[in-house]
Amino acid sequence: MHFSNPSALYALLALPAILLIHFLQERSRRVRVSTLFLLEHAAPISVGGARIERLRNSLPLWLQLLAALIVTWLLAEPRWTRQDSRQSIAVVLDASISMSAFQENLEPTLSKALAPWSRAATTTDWLLTLSDTRLPTLYKGTDLSALLDTLQSFSPSQGTHDPTNALLLARSLVKATGTVLFITDHRPATLPSDTGLIALGTPIPNIGFAGLTTTSSSSSSSSSSSSPSPLPNPQSAIRNPQSSYSALVRNPSPTPQTREWWTELPQAPPGSQLTAKQSLTLAPGQSLTLSGTFPPNLDQVILHLTPDAFPIDDILPIRRPQPRRLLAEIRLPSGPTRQLFTTLLTSLENLDLPTNSSSSSSSSSSSTPVERAAGSPPISGGEAAPPDLLITELGESVPTHAIQFTAAGTGSTTALDPAPVVADNHPFTRDLDWASLLTPTPADLTLADTDQPLLWKGGKPLALLRQDTQDDGTRTQRLLLAWNPAESSAARNPAILILLHRFTEHLRTQKRAFHADNFETHQPLHLPSPPKSPRTLTTPKSSSSSSSSSPLSPNTAPPLPAFFDLHEGDTHLLSAAAHFGDTRESDFTKSETLDETTALRRQSTLKQTEADPLTPLYLLALISILLLSWTRTP
Repeated sequence: MHFSNPSALYALLALPAILLIHFLQERSRRVRVSTLFLLEHAAPISVGGARIERLRNSLPLWLQLLAALIVTWLLAEPRWTRQDSRQSIAVVLDASISMSAFQENLEPTLSKALAPWSRAATTTDWLLTLSDTRLPTLYKGTDLSALLDTLQSFSPSQGTHDPTNALLLARSLVKATGTVLFITDHRPATLPSDTGLIALGTPIPNIGFAGLTTTSSSSSSSSSSSSPSPLPNPQSAIRNPQSSYSALVRNPSPTPQTREWWTELPQAPPGSQLTAKQSLTLAPGQSLTLSGTFPPNLDQVILHLTPDAFPIDDILPIRRPQPRRLLAEIRLPSGPTRQLFTTLLTSLENLDLPTNSSSSSSSSSSSTPVERAAGSPPISGGEAAPPDLLITELGESVPTHAIQFTAAGTGSTTALDPAPVVADNHPFTRDLDWASLLTPTPADLTLADTDQPLLWKGGKPLALLRQDTQDDGTRTQRLLLAWNPAESSAARNPAILILLHRFTEHLRTQKRAFHADNFETHQPLHLPSPPKSPRTLTTPKSSSSSSSSSPLSPNTAPPLPAFFDLHEGDTHLLSAAAHFGDTRESDFTKSETLDETTALRRQSTLKQTEADPLTPLYLLALISILLLSWTRTP
């Protein structure tokens, strides 16, 4: 049984009001006299108005109380649940990590909020899902207590995301007659009109890490000796004592916050891993930067803040970065073109260039001095390795990635073509100014089906990206230039340098080599594809687990702050640290507690119940009671 209008139960307050009125009634006294002139002496004298007298048992009293009960019953509109009633309810949980601050209140809040829904029908089909459609369904069944037990394994870890797709999917599962409830800790910006909202958050003070940057201040090095130059050892960490980090601490709370912070060095000897704690006070909305350097021979640093109600952003693991590097070789004779490419490539980061390479370099195992970009770390010892990038004239066979150009014409005789350069919509050329690039008339380049044009001039491709497949099945890319850059304004055009930077960065990120870096939680790792062997991602707590039982995805950083390693088969590809950096999730100023499902629950109750069939009899009884009470009143 349900009441369609529960607020009508306040009409029961009429019962004590009726009793109070009967308490205040004074019994009339009958006085018998023999003559009328004595009546004035027997008149009662008021001594202060009505007084509370003893409650007298009378028929009008009970009739009035019964009438008040009937009126309350009719106003509350009782409805009776049908025996064949069945409803479908989809509960969508907000998977954002901010929900972890209120996880202790989740089960009691939902138990209180969902209990009235379970009584609205004889059978209720429950569906418990998450606001991220990539995550699995938590529960599907008819037992509310089993649904509540499932909440014990609920561990929110996602960043800020839009729950609309999950809500629409839940609506399609429960059909138009079902109900969708969204459980979160704050009021979302948008919500489908047919979705009920239950929020269980409260504004809580919070202070935490909000960002991280790492820098390396090593000086550039350039060697011109003829002795062999060592090439990088991919498994060795770079020991650069000048590598530094800067961590941003933020207080989004509306009140000043004071915390203690300290540094942990996991790789240091026991007894020297923790530094002394220091006090930190931030005003409302204030941000502060904590800076430091990596100790020599240590690659891992952890910054700590005093834990609060949201401890996810109170820990910041930091890994000394070690980028992947490209080894380039210029196979050109001495001259303006070779000098131009040398100048351009040595200005790029994370790229090594042998200074004595020439067009006669046919062996990939030759050892030559290497030039490095400014700010790049030194290269450790090892045997010679083949180059990752070759710069040659167009027409020469290359076994790896390459930049090739047409060498027709000479700098003294080639005339510049005044036709404008038009850029195709490609990530390598987008948002760059090509109007100032002056080149000769481009040579004829035949476009293959897999070619991606980058620049056009006079209806001819001026630059394009070509995909090749080597004899061993390896896929390589070539940047083809239909002109000689030394015979153009390329040396004075920043767009050319940015084009080379984007191309080499793309090749570097696709290089299958060890590197170390820092990521935000859930950030894509952008690893070379396709993988040659199964990939496994492990953290210190899960490193002993087998790859088949690890729940961590090898394509994204872990969901919680931690150091982690990624292997491709037996090859160690990545050593990194994941930190929390979503400042929207760490701001609890808009968290609130509310339940906006009353109207939806009333509509669902009307569908699953039927009106009281005795309502006409109650009305007839009410009219009879009123008439009888009126006739019996003295």
